[in-house]
Amino acid sequence: MAVNQNIKAKLTPNQNLMVTNYQINAATIKLGDLFDLDTNNQADGSVILYNGTTSKWVATNQMDNVNTIINGGNF
Repeated sequence: MAVNQNIKAKLTPNQNLMVTNYQINAATIKLGDLFDLDTNNQADGSVILYNGTTSKWVATNQMDNVNTIINGGNF
């Protein structure tokens, strides 16, 4: 991921660092860069499913969760 060299920040009254200006190049971001997405098991044909136990989205090509319902609509 491309990093901006012009990050601006200030200290809050509680001495916490607060970023006030930061930009990213959206063209260089990948799904795997997101902090709550596990792409370790990605493979051809994978989909992203939410795992409530880990509170993360997971790339998988097996939908074996009993809570997953696929409604294909009406034809």
